[in-house]
Amino acid sequence: MKDKIISLGQDMSCPFCLSHMQSPIFLKNSKQALDSYFLKNPEEVKSRPHFFNCLECFCIFRNPFFILPENEEHQRYFTHNNDLEDQNYLSYLNQSIKSFLPFITPNEAGLDFGCGPTKGIEFILNKIGIKLSSYDKYFFPETLETKFDYIFCHEVVEHFVDVRQELEKLIDKLKPNGRLFIRTELHPEDFENWYYKNDSTHVFFFSEKTFKKMASDFNLDFIKLEKNKFMVQKK
Repeated sequence: MKDKIISLGQDMSCPFCLSHMQSPIFLKNSKQALDSYFLKNPEEVKSRPHFFNCLECFCIFRNPFFILPENEEHQRYFTHNNDLEDQNYLSYLNQSIKSFLPFITPNEAGLDFGCGPTKGIEFILNKIGIKLSSYDKYFFPETLETKFDYIFCHEVVEHFVDVRQELEKLIDKLKPNGRLFIRTELHPEDFENWYYKNDSTHVFFFSEKTFKKMASDFNLDFIKLEKNKFMVQKK
């Protein structure tokens, strides 16, 4: 990561806080984090920062030049190993959502946003008497007409290109005192060797400071439940 500070100019800004002041990140091994879609032109890959570190909200985001077109992104999701017949997958989901269950009651309206092709969280919660709706822009793109008491964003926010706009939509879909349950990985100091950035569909990475700015900007309460599990709640 370079220490040089640059201004991205008026045509490009942090997708969350909209700041133009960034520190560019050039990866030593760009093949680990950039899709083959972009590696056909080595000079472009070499000359452009691969990511940017925002000096205002302390997120890291992928250079928009290296973000996959939606049709390419859609194809990548078919390579994910999500199968309701796979006990390891179900165990992973059960373990992942258990931290959020104390904040849910069966009579509330909930949503799994970005559920993927399996509706895995809906499948699990239905088994314990909790009804849940599921939405995914590629697999289940039904219009969301209602508001919800809680919304799951399980391994989803790191895929948001226009992250501020997406978060505004989600928060608007919450009822008063509604909760947004987020599972994502916070970016570490050693970003160069971090596995999470190597998924070419991962474009935005929170820090805890980013979450706190989100809570301040949108008038939310923020609770860190675990190192990769977070809750924000409408005040």
